[in-house]
Amino acid sequence: MKKTLFTLAALMCMTLGLTACGDDNDGPNDGVTVSATYEISFSQDLLDVAEVTIVYVDNKGQVNLDKPTSNRWTRKVSREVKNKAVPVEFGYKLVYALKSNYPDKENYTLTAEGTIKGETPSSSRQFQETLLNGQVGKSRLENAIERGSNKAFGIVVYKEGRIEQNPLFTVFI
Repeated sequence: MKKTLFTLAALMCMTLGLTACGDDNDGPNDGVTVSATYEISFSQDLLDVAEVTIVYVDNKGQVNLDKPTSNRWTRKVSREVKNKAVPVEFGYKLVYALKSNYPDKENYTLTAEGTIKGETPSSSRQFQETLLNGQVGKSRLENAIERGSNKAFGIVVYKEGRIEQNPLFTVFI
């Protein structure tokens, strides 16, 4: 009798154990893909006088570095947001270093205009930011490059579709 009760109890436990073991993967509707498109335009003077490094958040949420090869730089990054995931941050910052040899001019027009377009399955929103804007003479060029460096621009994207600019966004190198 003890053996039968033990076997019955073992079968009940096994049945309960198997019903509790489900698929740990989220269902098809539990995650959504959110994305951001980064776009930055630079004045030719800025590219002529400074080495520009773009520090941006990539598809994995990691910091990545790139250098513009023309007056316009664009990158689209996407990430999946799960049920209990915190909002996703996207963004970039620009770092400038004055070149050792650059064209000798009286004045330089230094501009960098940035755009970030956030997208979810239910919404999209675009933000623009002037990251550098000024005309400076040769004597103030180095100071203008240093002051304009490390300007960051970011957004926060929520799973339910809300997209906001993030004024506190920072990227650390």
